[in-house]
Amino acid sequence: ATSTAKPEIVVVSLAGSDPVVLARLLLPPPSYNFSQLPITQADVTGDGQLDFLVTLQAGQYAGVLVSNDGGTWHLVPISPTDRSKVYIGLNPKLTNSALTSTQQTCVPTCAQGGQTVRKWTYVRSGDYLTSS
Repeated sequence: ATSTAKPEIVVVSLAGSDPVVLARLLLPPPSYNFSQLPITQADVTGDGQLDFLVTLQAGQYAGVLVSNDGGTWHLVPISPTDRSKVYIGLNPKLTNSALTSTQQTCVPTCAQGGQTVRKWTYVRSGDYLTSS
């Protein structure tokens, strides 16, 4: 049987005696499997609240950043104009409050090239991540 369920991240509060669903965040295409890596947390957005990096298996690891910055749980996009662009890759990780990933240099070719580290910065005025 083929599953028609759309992949989603469910944000749950465990503060009370019973779990409470706070948000259901649908992942945009393409569809990736959740990895076995733990969800990591840090204040990436600088609002004093924890944000969560959920790692996905996409050939190599990719990830999405889940945040409540602004008062609504959401996937933080990596584009100022296209909110469906949420996948951070390759091999994203949080170290303290720094979000990094790697990028293939593809020089002279992708097979022969190395990788460089990308540092992601949150742009509060537009609610998106940008890399350098």
